[in-house]
Amino acid sequence: YEFVLWDPLTLMRRLLWRDHPMTGIFVPNTKHLALERILIFSCALVGSIMASALFFEGGMGAVPVKAAENTTGNGTNGSEAPAIDLMQEVTTTTTTEPPAPDPVVKMQRQIFVSVISTVVGLIPAFIVGYLFKRKVHFEKVEEREKRRLLQSWRWKRKVGYGIAMVYLLYCYYFLIMFALNKPMDMQKDFTASSSINMVWKMLLKPVLVFAIITLLISAMRTTTLGDHLMYLLPLTLMDFSMFTATDVDDMLYHEELIGAFFDGGGTDLLAFT
Repeated sequence: YEFVLWDPLTLMRRLLWRDHPMTGIFVPNTKHLALERILIFSCALVGSIMASALFFEGGMGAVPVKAAENTTGNGTNGSEAPAIDLMQEVTTTTTTEPPAPDPVVKMQRQIFVSVISTVVGLIPAFIVGYLFKRKVHFEKVEEREKRRLLQSWRWKRKVGYGIAMVYLLYCYYFLIMFALNKPMDMQKDFTASSSINMVWKMLLKPVLVFAIITLLISAMRTTTLGDHLMYLLPLTLMDFSMFTATDVDDMLYHEELIGAFFDGGGTDLLAFT
């Protein structure tokens, strides 16, 4: 619990260094290599952007527009309306513009697509992260079992690299084709939705995590209420062993405690979202 005694500047610096996706790859980690962490985050980010483009292509982000009323005053009945509307469309194509969709509804659709695509983008990231997962054995392992484990880890790592590279190449190809072939209105909606996704991952989420942990540590310093709240949050939020561990064995010991708390360890959702 050394982090309770850190000054606010040190706490902020180390929180941003640990939780921001652009600097987190430089934090010491015994679970994943730096390349593996980059591939996991890339699958989550690029996959969510590709899912957003796929949803807009499928019409999920389309905003219905009310048709303009017939104001020609020609006194025709309802049975003649289609013919009149067709003639009006032909004669007024160059002089009228289609009505614009409601901007509020349009923004709501963009945010909705962004949230759904973020969740969908987590699926390949979890698959790749599972292949990169390696259990740390603190007990003595027989030589034959050790060779089997090392061979299994190598094959899983290679399969994870292959899946991640093929998936990322497909996402880039799909996004290029989407940018070249889709209308500008759809691309504007897609850009807005993808920007919301990136702002969340690069800015809002690190700031939100920083605010929650800062408030919790402040409560721990002043009252015992913070001690009870700490058990309601993921224990990895309070893991600063990468800054306080004296050596690799000490860092592994802290990770073993966290893994025991989660009944063998689990995938941290905050690492991918």
